[in-house]
Amino acid sequence: MEGEADLIVLGGGASGLMVSQATASIGAKVVCLERNSRPGRKILVSGGGRCNYTNLGSKPENFVTSTKRFCHSALRGFKAEEAAGWFRSIGIEAVEKKKGQLFCRDGANFFLKKLLQSVDEASGELINGVGNISVEDTSEGFKVTTDENVWKSKHLVVATGGLSWSKLGVSDLGYQIARQYGHQVTHLKPGLVPVKLKNDDIWRPDLKGISLSAIARVGKVFYEDDLLMTHFGLSGPVILQISGWMDMNQELCLDLLPGTDVIKWIRQKKEEGYRGELRGLLGEKMPARLATSIASALPQQKVAQLKKTEIKTLGGMINRWRPTVIGNMGYDKAEVTLGGVSCAEISSKTMESQRRSGLYFVGEVLDVTGELGGFNFQWAWASAMACARGVGERLF
Repeated sequence: MEGEADLIVLGGGASGLMVSQATASIGAKVVCLERNSRPGRKILVSGGGRCNYTNLGSKPENFVTSTKRFCHSALRGFKAEEAAGWFRSIGIEAVEKKKGQLFCRDGANFFLKKLLQSVDEASGELINGVGNISVEDTSEGFKVTTDENVWKSKHLVVATGGLSWSKLGVSDLGYQIARQYGHQVTHLKPGLVPVKLKNDDIWRPDLKGISLSAIARVGKVFYEDDLLMTHFGLSGPVILQISGWMDMNQELCLDLLPGTDVIKWIRQKKEEGYRGELRGLLGEKMPARLATSIASALPQQKVAQLKKTEIKTLGGMINRWRPTVIGNMGYDKAEVTLGGVSCAEISSKTMESQRRSGLYFVGEVLDVTGELGGFNFQWAWASAMACARGVGERLF
């Protein structure tokens, strides 16, 4: 069977659904092809099933890309406040969490249901379970061949996402298409991902479940947020945020008591005549199990009997802990893919390829990665809307 459309969209994730809805709503005939049996699978697992769909604090500084200033135009063209308003208009109510994070009040399943409904109401056609997708040029545009159909269009949007959450049926199709048309794909690696550690005086597998606030630093980059100790190493928002910077031959450094100079604090307690054990004192500012573990690394357990060198060692362990990172949990546990289709030859205004007219790339497949907290969804919406405007200008 053969069919024609004004626009073919590859990928039924966040950016693919949004660009489908936006272009269909202005009268374009849109066909969105999704390889999985169900669309939007990453949406369903986002935010722990609550869907953190944008962040009101979104700005270019929250995104990493190898092409400077690439994000500016799209983010200005569809701000987080506009995204929140648009989703409200289709029946999605927000719950604002810390740092401007907006979650769907009714959960990720409801969010996806309303987004799919909006595509359907705009007369966009979504086809799921599409296998063996290939793309080739014709004299009139693109021909997309699948297991069952052949589709033709002058406009093609690649919204295939990255390699993160690999158990959800991801693929490298978008990168293949990019290379097919001469685009560079920058180095790919898991992003926003937990890390594995080697045992030391601070961390052991039996300390799993301990949570506390911490500062994580790699070089000049740092974040402050919650840290979670696991059976394999470290997780939690602060680790996910810093994980993308760990391959620069620079150490990960953690402050487990932000705002407390441990050396000064212990010295002061000793001068005041504190007679208790070290684990008890540390337990005043951190979880008891962690306090006991750290205290056990020192030979002297009474605060009053600590030597200057032991206090200095303790300060280094807590305020400047340098764990040995031996890897990360890979794409199975990564929330995003770092790297992607280089933005150097992509229009920042329309997401159109500068190598092939009518070819567009949106969302995670591009070399644009946001921080944790709704930023990557905001990039999906903003890049999709920029693309929809560009396609609309061509069609009408």
